[in-house]
Amino acid sequence: GEVRLEEGRDPVIFLSEAFSLEDAEMAFSSGLRLHCQVDNNQLSADKMNRLRDVLTQYSGGYPITFELDLPGNKRALFEPDQSWHINPSFECLSAIEAIWGHNSVKYALKNKDVFADPKRNRRRYAPTHGFSD
Repeated sequence: GEVRLEEGRDPVIFLSEAFSLEDAEMAFSSGLRLHCQVDNNQLSADKMNRLRDVLTQYSGGYPITFELDLPGNKRALFEPDQSWHINPSFECLSAIEAIWGHNSVKYALKNKDVFADPKRNRRRYAPTHGFSD
């Protein structure tokens, strides 16, 4: 896109590409990361069984990685094979968060710079100074 600034006029923005919020999440991410607090108790086992049912119900082509917080301050990452990939619809993500809590699911960015143009051609917002190069 492009921003045109003329003295005495409001800025004009020309888009070269636009995404809905839902499409942008998938276009700029490489998968989902699910954070789970796992204890050695029946509650954790029940949650994992409910999660399995949700993943089966919403199977698709989108990868998911599990970030497991285990007893003893240990953490494990687990990436299941393609048979466990999902369709990350609003309903699917809501069902997962109903089990593991709000913000337990996050999108993993493909790369940190999601802009097509080199950095020198962009303006960034700096809260205390307005726009800057």
